[in-house]
Amino acid sequence: NWWTLVLDSDDDKQSNSTTSNTEKNGDQEDEPGDDEVGLHFDADYELEEQTTNLLLHPRVATVTYLSNYGAPTLILDQKSPPMDDVNKTTLEKGIEVGWLSHPRIGKHTAFDGRLLHGAPGLYFPARKEEENDGKPPAKRAKIDKKRYTLLVNIWLN
Repeated sequence: NWWTLVLDSDDDKQSNSTTSNTEKNGDQEDEPGDDEVGLHFDADYELEEQTTNLLLHPRVATVTYLSNYGAPTLILDQKSPPMDDVNKTTLEKGIEVGWLSHPRIGKHTAFDGRLLHGAPGLYFPARKEEENDGKPPAKRAKIDKKRYTLLVNIWLN
């Protein structure tokens, strides 16, 4: 499938990116975690600063991959705490279900905007299958090893 849909069964971003690279055998290689996007909830964080414990989320969050490289998107079955959970105790329950969406150009993933998600490159490093095509390093085309995505959220509030 070129797209994935993850819905919540009981209902009808900011990223910290690093750019350190190392040189190995004349080829530039990314370090694990170079395209790291920490786990987070998409929300209107400015509104939360203005009002106590009110966090609005998009109805639908989407990721469209514009490259074949990079860490997969991890979506966990953990919703952001509701407004009445001031102590955030709902975050203490275990997470039993998760989905991984590996980058492929044109692949589109959509999911409940309240779910915890990210691209933890340190734990799920980029696939490197297309890098070694059997040609010597000097004859290989340079492969852009960056994770490019288009992130669009649908807000209904």
